[in-house]
Amino acid sequence: YFNPNIKIGADGVATVKVTLPDNLTNFKVRAKAASGPDRFGVATGEIQVRLPVLVQPTLPRFVRQGDHFTAIGIARVVEGEGGAGTAQVRVKGASVAGDKVRQIKLDKNIAERIEYDIQVPNTAPDSAKLDFSMGIERTSDKARDAFEISIPVRRDREPVVLKEYKELDANAPTKFDAIVGEVRPGTLTRDVLLSNQPGLLRLAAALSYLVEYPYGCTEQRLSRARAALVAKQFKALTQQNSGGRDIKQIVDEVLLWIPSTIDDNNLVAYWPGSTGSVSLTAWVVEFLVETRAANLQVDEKIFERLKGSLKQALRSDYRNFISGEAYAERVMALRALATAGELDVSYAAELSRRADTLSLESLAEVAFVLGLDKRGTNASLTALNKKLWDGLITRLYKGNEIYGGLQATKSVRNPLILPSETRTLAEVTRALVANEPNNIRKQILIDGLVNLGGPAGWGSTQANVAATLALGAVWQPTEGGVEQLVGLKVGSEERSLSVGGSSPLLHFASTSAALMEFTLPKLTTLPVMAQVTSKYILKEDGSHVAPMAKGFSVHREAIRVSATGEEPTREPLDSAGKTLSYPVGTVVEEHVELITSEDRNYVALVVPLAAGFEPLNPRLATAHPEAQTKGELTQAASYAAYDDDQVSFFYDSLPKGTYHFYFRTRAQFQGQFVQPAARAEMMYDESQFGLSAGARIVVTPSASK
Repeated sequence: YFNPNIKIGADGVATVKVTLPDNLTNFKVRAKAASGPDRFGVATGEIQVRLPVLVQPTLPRFVRQGDHFTAIGIARVVEGEGGAGTAQVRVKGASVAGDKVRQIKLDKNIAERIEYDIQVPNTAPDSAKLDFSMGIERTSDKARDAFEISIPVRRDREPVVLKEYKELDANAPTKFDAIVGEVRPGTLTRDVLLSNQPGLLRLAAALSYLVEYPYGCTEQRLSRARAALVAKQFKALTQQNSGGRDIKQIVDEVLLWIPSTIDDNNLVAYWPGSTGSVSLTAWVVEFLVETRAANLQVDEKIFERLKGSLKQALRSDYRNFISGEAYAERVMALRALATAGELDVSYAAELSRRADTLSLESLAEVAFVLGLDKRGTNASLTALNKKLWDGLITRLYKGNEIYGGLQATKSVRNPLILPSETRTLAEVTRALVANEPNNIRKQILIDGLVNLGGPAGWGSTQANVAATLALGAVWQPTEGGVEQLVGLKVGSEERSLSVGGSSPLLHFASTSAALMEFTLPKLTTLPVMAQVTSKYILKEDGSHVAPMAKGFSVHREAIRVSATGEEPTREPLDSAGKTLSYPVGTVVEEHVELITSEDRNYVALVVPLAAGFEPLNPRLATAHPEAQTKGELTQAASYAAYDDDQVSFFYDSLPKGTYHFYFRTRAQFQGQFVQPAARAEMMYDESQFGLSAGARIVVTPSASK
């Protein structure tokens, strides 16, 4: 496959010269000549090509900020004699202790171990990587080999995130406090959003929340993609950060994920292998409709399959509903089928006659479906619209009618269906604005939905996407208009900004920890809102994180497994900053205890690993017997993931009680590593969480070295 240089001598012998790339190893060269007129006869052969010397990496698959590890290359002589040689290392993103170029001695029969001490800076940014390369050369004939590897850098602790939202005051400076405390140098960013339209700020905050959300169940992936499709229509929002991915990439990731989550009932589940739900399947079908409308391709077989499962859910004998939410999920199925072009008006009318059994959200979805009927309005739809208005509380504020909350139409909802005031108001808004577009009271709904939001959007992935879909359907930012001048002082630096007109949403970033002051001209009449999101990492590394319990209590211990069958040693991590030391090859059984005093839903437990360890996954067909734990998992997870840098457990439902988790790791790479705190939290209520203590792990050379 390489162009040869062929020369035929006077004696008829052909010499073939092939120049090969120096980064190829252990491959074959095959030559063949065919017989026939003007041919040279038949000659075939194979030549095994090998590099004379080789160097192979022994490196961790990831590192954390602040880690100090030993990078190892194993040099071998493949052809020829040993002798003097040279080794060289290059690292981008970390520092190397000592000389980068070293003299080595190559032995024909013994592999040479080449070690370099590498220090990872604790200021490495998110998504950073180390570009690591090592090469060797034999002095006698200049034979050489090299490798190059990129090693991802993970956080050693979670960043502190502060979000503040204020309306600027024309009569006095509006202040955002300085960042105080021990901030790690180079890690502080303060993103500032300014707008004269609060709806844009809320949407921008929601999109940022969805992009940055750390977990990846079906609903969360789906919400991110649906919001990204909505954002296309808001020019100002498309300028915001999307996590480095375009809309098609975000959508394609979900389309690839969905087939892995379809259960035996043809329902989409939150995690592969867990039980699906009608509600989530309905949201997926609506997403597929939205994807097609954006001229992006979907899998038509999957689309038809999921629509078929929703049609089954409309049957009176169907039983695969979330407990207590049969009517709600039937309505969601009806709504999804209607948006997919399979409108069943008679079924919607039948459900509308059961108004007393439906929540306000479900009534809104039925009203939306009835409103899609192009045959005209009817008495059922008019009555439903009235019920929707009656389900809202309004009050007077400065002489204007504003949204004041929801009437309690159904007080008990199963949390597995992710109910929220935001989603209910979003569905009511979509239905009433669609059915009564000329009703002047519709602005009450839009303003109420906007005002329910906060600096993190509407507080969860599901609430954020519900509000985003509603605002995308019923509201458009004001174009043009008056530009407002805004003065900004950060420390001793001052600047003038302009918001409004062609720039209804202004974004800029600062790395200053100083007090921020915004000022408006005295005669400013239009409101201007500012949101400041400060993100930084504390100076102390992640081994100093102390335990914390706010809804969950999390305890971690390391159980040192004896290679000789002795009783294992238990080392509790009950306080921050403990240091544990292990020789290379040591197997450790990780034990995490999680306590919850209440029934919880959609719980995540993430157990980060030190970079010097590798997880032993007992579920693999090739798993070694030492991967099997002695401790037993209290309750099987809905989904578990054994990644290089962490082991995660996810539960759709977790009753109150005490739970034990076990898995094994092996000390594999020499160095000093941060082991971050384990974290448990409710994915849809982040105020409920718990942390274990952080620790420092030292991996020493094996006893046999």
